[in-house]
Amino acid sequence: MTEVKALKKAGIQIVKELTALETSNIASIISEKICGAFPEHNINKTDLSNALSRVNMYLAIFQDNSAAKYYYKNDSIYFEKDIDFNALDTPAIHECLHFIQAIKNKNGKLKKLGLYNLNLIKASGLALNEAAVQLMASQANRSFSRLSKIL
Repeated sequence: MTEVKALKKAGIQIVKELTALETSNIASIISEKICGAFPEHNINKTDLSNALSRVNMYLAIFQDNSAAKYYYKNDSIYFEKDIDFNALDTPAIHECLHFIQAIKNKNGKLKKLGLYNLNLIKASGLALNEAAVQLMASQANRSFSRLSKIL
C-alpha cells in the first residue's frame, strides 16, 4: 500500500510539510514544556529537542477531527491544519511523547509503543499507557502555562 493510501486509511490528509525551522520551533517549545513539568526525570532538554527536531511534521486534515496524531508507520507527527504554533497544547505534547517512546528494530519496524523507555534520549522509569501519556501531556501544558505567567 502506498503511503498516501495508508494515511488516507488512517484518516490523515496532508496539507503541508513543515519546514525545518517550524519543526525545530515546535521541538523547542514541547521540550521546554516536558522538561519543565518533570524535572525529576532529569531529561536533557537539548537531547529531547534534537530528537523531536528530526521527526517529519506536517499540517493535515483529520477525518475524526483530531488535533494531532503520531503515525508510527512513517515516524511522522501530523497537526491540525489550523494549529496555533504559539500555543501548542496537550494533544501536540501527547503525540510527541508517543514519538519518543516508539522502540523499533534495526529495520525500522515498530517493536513496542507506549513504554517509558525514551529511546531517543537518556531517561528511565515505569511503563506508560495511553492514559498516563495523556496525564503527562496535560501536566506539561499546565506547568508551562503557570511558568509563563510568572515570568
